[in-house]
Amino acid sequence: PGTGKTTVASGICFGFVHQCRSISSNTKVLACAFSNVGADNLAEAVLKLGLKVVRVGKASATMESLWDHTLDAAINRDPEAQKALENAAWATSQLTQNKNKSGQSKKGNKSSKSSMLSEKSKRDVATAAVKASIQASNVAATKALREADVIVCTSTGAADKRLLAACGIVMDDKDEWESDSRLNDKKREKKSISTSLSQNESAPRRDAPDGLPPLSLPFVVVDEACQSVEPANLIPLTSTNSCRSLVLLGDPCQLPPTVRSDPSSPLSVSLMERLAATLPQPVIVTAKTDTTEAD
Repeated sequence: PGTGKTTVASGICFGFVHQCRSISSNTKVLACAFSNVGADNLAEAVLKLGLKVVRVGKASATMESLWDHTLDAAINRDPEAQKALENAAWATSQLTQNKNKSGQSKKGNKSSKSSMLSEKSKRDVATAAVKASIQASNVAATKALREADVIVCTSTGAADKRLLAACGIVMDDKDEWESDSRLNDKKREKKSISTSLSQNESAPRRDAPDGLPPLSLPFVVVDEACQSVEPANLIPLTSTNSCRSLVLLGDPCQLPPTVRSDPSSPLSVSLMERLAATLPQPVIVTAKTDTTEAD
């Protein structure tokens, strides 16, 4: 600890940002760490270099000094998203009040057909308002991510739905088709298989929620790589299906991955440690060991 791995990670992010600017305005750098504290430290180090950072994750798990740089803060600053969220909150509160009133009326009288229709209409209004608030929040989040140079999150936070939506990857709403009684078990199984295949294929992506081309994250930097179990490190590599350059930073002699069930489990070996043992040893050339003849 204290050797400057996070400082080196921020410097690598700085170099990747300049490459992104030469590629496209839709190309960003994804910087991750295993813990929230590690992600916050990485975000602060990148901010000191003068780059624009968006911290993806729960604001409650983020340092107070980074609250203004969180994705939630960007959504709160967007007036359209705030209006949509207020409408959704009001519609859901009306639905709750209607349920309480209907429950009290059922004790003395049978519910009339008109009250049932009113309850259904309020439920439809609440559903539409919630969907509109999610869409407005995704639009605001995408706008904030477009303005950033580096997107910082935890390793598991790289699967945030708002980040995936900005990258043109839309997760299926399982509740919508699972609740449809017209779909039998075979059709559900067929749909799930086709969905998984479509996600793995390199098909053209959808537009981002703001109607512009989706973001791409070809440069991924992972700090605290040796403290994370391998599946967690694979999330930022595969979630957006756009990683082309990967940098892992960590110390295998410091803290191993936390595995409570079985210390001898394969999960106790981090991705960085496994790659270091599998790939050829790096060749380090210093001034003392350099035998090249000077011209």
